[in-house]
Amino acid sequence: RAHRGYLRPDVTLYDNAGHKTDMSVFGKVAYDAGRATWFGDVQVRQAEFRYEPDANAGISARSQRWTFVNPKAGVTWRFRDGASAYASYGATTREPTRSDLFAGDDDLNRDNVAVYGDFSRVKPETVRDAEIGIRLQRSRYDLQGNVYSMNFRNDIARIGAPTASGSVLRRNVGRSYRRGIELDGTYRARGRIELGGNLTVSDNRIAQFTDSSRGAPIVRRNVEPLLTPRFQTAQRVALSVTRGLTLSVDGRYQARSFLDNTNSPDRVLPDSYVVDAQARFTSGRYSLVARGVNLGDSQRFGSGSVSSSGKVRYFVLPARSLYVTAELSF
Repeated sequence: RAHRGYLRPDVTLYDNAGHKTDMSVFGKVAYDAGRATWFGDVQVRQAEFRYEPDANAGISARSQRWTFVNPKAGVTWRFRDGASAYASYGATTREPTRSDLFAGDDDLNRDNVAVYGDFSRVKPETVRDAEIGIRLQRSRYDLQGNVYSMNFRNDIARIGAPTASGSVLRRNVGRSYRRGIELDGTYRARGRIELGGNLTVSDNRIAQFTDSSRGAPIVRRNVEPLLTPRFQTAQRVALSVTRGLTLSVDGRYQARSFLDNTNSPDRVLPDSYVVDAQARFTSGRYSLVARGVNLGDSQRFGSGSVSSSGKVRYFVLPARSLYVTAELSF
């Protein structure tokens, strides 16, 4: 991928290139033993980033290679009444991005190579995930519950404001975790009505990191990662009016979350609730879909960030709108 910087109209600041190579091999096995199914898989992956600097950068080409082994194992147990339970444990590792290696900069040269030139400065991130859950399937309803614990080591987290190039500064913050409960259910009532919903309740924490976004470094402990709400839920009601006409209404709620990792009360993304609806008419190979988005015309925010000057910036949810789509199946 080529990266070029210009000053209008015709002054070239830099012209560099990054080459990414990704190779992997994957294997999976499952073994049935009575009511239990034991399963496991493993991926061996090698990634390499090679950097070709601008001809006038005053530095030589350089590269970094990573090799990862990502395993997972677990068991599913089937009960006589159609219910099943499962447990699994796995680990995966991912490498930092080019922007992480360059601390949000877009060009590596003689002026910043002493700071960013060592591509091992940002370590790969590893997450170990343990999950336990249960599923229940009946003719009228389906239920699923899941408990998870994701423990990160060398978590590559957003710890700074956006840079001039638009990237958000990220670096390793040591240890963090995401732990929670997920519930999902569908109920098929009489009269062609289907009710569905899900919710997630979570506890998310960064154990400790050094914050230098406000001048002098500050050590912050036990903070919530940015944009990780503790509570999220969605609901759905669908009605089959006729064989070819289906109406549905969807609602989504997201609790408040922080816009950066300082957990400052003045840097919060407020909670929001949005309602959408859809009508689908199908006749043979033809379908016509009308979808209304944000029917309540909510003025809430979908996301946000904190600028380099410390100002809070929000991304407003799209206004009430209607989309019509025609489909033809061959």
